[in-house]
Amino acid sequence: MRLYDQAREVEEALSKAIDLETGEVLCEDGFLLFEYLEGELEGKVLSTAKYIKEEKLRLKALKEEKQRIDKMVKTLTNRLEWMEQYLLACWAGDKLGDEQVQIKRNIGQTVITTPEAIPEKFKSIEVKEEIKTDKKAIKAAILSGENVTGAIIKPTLGIK
Repeated sequence: MRLYDQAREVEEALSKAIDLETGEVLCEDGFLLFEYLEGELEGKVLSTAKYIKEEKLRLKALKEEKQRIDKMVKTLTNRLEWMEQYLLACWAGDKLGDEQVQIKRNIGQTVITTPEAIPEKFKSIEVKEEIKTDKKAIKAAILSGENVTGAIIKPTLGIK
């Protein structure tokens, strides 16, 4: 039986057992039924409250674990980015590898350092009315020898 159904039964038993205006007991058996149903209802309410409390504690623990994992992900991501940049700075070759790992120096990734300084010919307006910078065109222009203010090509490393 659901809590709200049981609460309704308790109210009905109370109205049959006691005169609500005078407080006089109308039916002793009805009053005993009321007390029994009220005790059952209170037991279910307490059990439900305990379940809610346990679930709140579980939710809190999950949120804390998520924060811990998010911190670990961020730390590992930063460490790997640093290691790749370190390897890139220390290694002068273009390709290197064996059976387990292949390293290749990529041309690079276009990084917008100053979006406002990018020439208009590399920008376009999308339907959202957001200015979008064409990184592929900027990369091609820089590789062809053109000086693009506000952008550089940052070397990257491909590890498979």
